[in-house]
Amino acid sequence: MTIILKQIQQYLIEHNVDAILIAKGDPHRSEYTSNHDNYVQFVSSFTGSNGFTVVTPLQAVLFTDGRYTIQARQEVDTDYIAILDFTRNTIVQWLTQHLSSNAKILYHPHLFSIDEFKYYQQISQLNNWSLISNNFDFLDKMWVNRPTQLVPEIVTHPLEYAGQPYEEKLHQVVQWLNNNNLKGLFLNTAESIAWLLNIRSPQRPLTPAPACYLWISNTGQAYCFIDDQQLNERLRNQFIGVITFYSYHHLPHFIAQQADGCSIGLDPKECPIYWHDIIHHCGGIIKLINNPINQLKSIKNSVEIDGAIQAHIDDGVALCQAFYWLKKQIGNGARLSEIDVANKLYDLRQQQSQLFKQNSFDAIVGCGPHGAIIHYHACDGTNQIIRQNDIVLIDSGGQYLNGTTDVTRTLLCGHQPSSILKTHYTLVLKGHIALTRQIFPRGTSGSQLDVLARQFLWQHGLDYKHGTGHGVGSYLGVHEGPQNISSIPNNVVLEPDMILSNEPGYYLENQYGIRIESLILVEPHSEKDFLAFRTLTMVPFEPILIDKNLLSPDEIVWIDHYHQQVFTTISPHVSSEVRQWLMDVTQPL
Repeated sequence: MTIILKQIQQYLIEHNVDAILIAKGDPHRSEYTSNHDNYVQFVSSFTGSNGFTVVTPLQAVLFTDGRYTIQARQEVDTDYIAILDFTRNTIVQWLTQHLSSNAKILYHPHLFSIDEFKYYQQISQLNNWSLISNNFDFLDKMWVNRPTQLVPEIVTHPLEYAGQPYEEKLHQVVQWLNNNNLKGLFLNTAESIAWLLNIRSPQRPLTPAPACYLWISNTGQAYCFIDDQQLNERLRNQFIGVITFYSYHHLPHFIAQQADGCSIGLDPKECPIYWHDIIHHCGGIIKLINNPINQLKSIKNSVEIDGAIQAHIDDGVALCQAFYWLKKQIGNGARLSEIDVANKLYDLRQQQSQLFKQNSFDAIVGCGPHGAIIHYHACDGTNQIIRQNDIVLIDSGGQYLNGTTDVTRTLLCGHQPSSILKTHYTLVLKGHIALTRQIFPRGTSGSQLDVLARQFLWQHGLDYKHGTGHGVGSYLGVHEGPQNISSIPNNVVLEPDMILSNEPGYYLENQYGIRIESLILVEPHSEKDFLAFRTLTMVPFEPILIDKNLLSPDEIVWIDHYHQQVFTTISPHVSSEVRQWLMDVTQPL
């Protein structure tokens, strides 16, 4: 890594470039960037999902957020690369302090959205810097052992799981185009296109959305641009008369033919500045819009909701089997590692349901201090053996054909919790319950509810450095917008049939982490014009970590009711041994 960094710095010196901005991502805004596209990891060795690297001839810095600061310190050689938290040291502040006037800054036009580019452009104008992009491919030439780009097969997502034909979805978008006086819409986000066309790439890791581009005309015709290896007659015939498939390489030529004088909708938060400039230079009239697909796919149809309910039952069965297995094995003195547990989770999900396809993200199994690393992933160099009385944070999820799951439970592999551990766990649980039980008027956003989950921690001077909830897709992205529950302001209101996570936590560095996460469905409440949450996840909490003295009577009733629901739902599908364990951990408080 240090050799690569020195080579980059030498290139900057030789070509009179003052800084290079290296963003994590790909042209399709994929959450889980493939190793082939992960420039941040190539330069810094950082593997987290949110990273941004700046390199100058003399310095290098990695920016990430509070979820990853501990992880970054473990992965990055801090003798050569400084680590700064986005929330305390913004990239622009750093650039302003370290770059002089007339500086030249290199960036990748496929990895910066329109909004991101315009932001840096404004800052550059204020500081008399210049942004350049025509030489970024030097990094590609330097990447000698670059991982091969995966080109997975594209398949249709059956209507029995999608719930709505792609023709109907496309008609909704065409209506939206005409209502907004647009001739066309250009999409680059993989998940939007996958949802709209009811297509998936099951072999694409974690999020089964194919990397492609889509141009939709207000006449109802759509044009999809994919890798040459994915083009075949089967795919063309399945969409004949509605969707025309072309090679990636045909897109610039297509834009040159179609864009002139055409009003085109681009989402500035998603569309790379590269395609904005191509469309503009070809005479397109660009209208900046919010991608309408995001709102459409956030509201699940009845088939998707029924699928999510069943997926969470299958998921709950697998997790209860896994937790029983873990506790029994540790109690019998077995040597199990974090990776062993992650592998077991995968195996049990696969055995439980034929609809299970893959993990929805790499399982997080953090034992003791590793649990305090919010997005920790065990590897050969960190893999820890779990011992008696260890606390283990387990955050995992599955991609099922009928739904996407994401659940976190914090377990104690023993019977001797400290009083402070029980206090921390119970404070997190109280926040989890407060959010779940809250009813709220229509028009409420997730950011207005975030404090509910933090209130009990705040009363003890404690907090956590991540959002409380994110949207979840349907056999798509496990982290889906536009809705969320976060202290960061978000004007997107919560609507019936949205699915979100509810995941407060507490992390004591070098000791342990606690997170309790269930997925929740927004539903109408009996009170007129009010909404409420329904818990989809069917997995018990850890009773030995609950301090009943910190709970109100209403909270105790809620836990007992939820645990009874878990037992009733899951127990018919497990062995007698697991059923007995489940009965024990769901006993009324």
